[in-house]
Amino acid sequence: MNPFNARCLARSLPAMVGLSLWCGAIQATPGDNAVDRPGNYPDRPVTLVVPYPPGGSTDMAARIIAAELSKNLDQSVIVENRSGGGGLVGVNSVVRSQPDGYTLAVGVSGVLTIWPALGREMPFDPLRDLAPITMIVDNPLVIAANNDFPPDTMAELRTYAEANPGPLSFGSGGQGTAMHLAGARLANMTDIDLSHVPYRGTNPALQDVLAGHIPLAIIDAATVREFVAQGQVKGLATTGAERSPTMPELPTVAESGVEGFSVTSWFGVLAPKDTPEDIVRFLNQQITEILERPEIQERFLSAGLEPSTNTPEVFRELITSETARYRDVIRDNHITIE
Repeated sequence: MNPFNARCLARSLPAMVGLSLWCGAIQATPGDNAVDRPGNYPDRPVTLVVPYPPGGSTDMAARIIAAELSKNLDQSVIVENRSGGGGLVGVNSVVRSQPDGYTLAVGVSGVLTIWPALGREMPFDPLRDLAPITMIVDNPLVIAANNDFPPDTMAELRTYAEANPGPLSFGSGGQGTAMHLAGARLANMTDIDLSHVPYRGTNPALQDVLAGHIPLAIIDAATVREFVAQGQVKGLATTGAERSPTMPELPTVAESGVEGFSVTSWFGVLAPKDTPEDIVRFLNQQITEILERPEIQERFLSAGLEPSTNTPEVFRELITSETARYRDVIRDNHITIE
């Protein structure tokens, strides 16, 4: 066993559940053709459902977009928090609403791809029952290490793992999250023997890295970046295809020698199936225009969120391809959720 792990594992605090996601980045830019407003839409307030409590990054991004959409549309866009079921309750309420463009959902990658890949029982099928509008955030994860853990880089981590055979514990925000599957993917693509320690959210995992109970964690950038900036934990690498503008000093895992490795966590806006295509495209255009504004991008980046948009077609293909890719990772690593 690795010497650092010998004292860490006894004090680790395993926990359950959470959700996020590993995903290969698919980027696209909506077409240049302007989309006309569909008739008098909207002629009453629009509801944007966030399937989590107020205060999180998903809620924050939704509120920025809703405020700007309200100005663009000359109509109120109201954020409604409907939490429960790890995000299922809120999204399902939108699935069951009228497909008229007046009730929209913010869906996270875990609910839309990882849960179907795990074979979880769900009240809806993301591809069958939802009309993707656009992604709004596409964030990398960060491989973070306790300051007393010897490796400072991914190359040093691989060297350390080779010199100290045995599993290295890494924490995540929960079993079956993007963070968990990113670690499984990293172990598959390298010679690092990683042992997963699930927590009830990213903050408990980060706290155990800070305390030295576990040597490593894979955590979203928004949660860990200030701790890295203040020198409280070490950032070894980020997991996107390119360096993160929120943590540009950190190399990616791919440029650290693990070619082809790319893992991000995203969320986007969706409507119920059968929502008229002209409304879907109009909303895509409006949200894309908002997220292209420099002042809006700065607000997102200052919160550790990377704004990103795509077309409805590319967003649907992302959901399709990531679900298939996760099935492979889950199968290869014998991952189950109790």
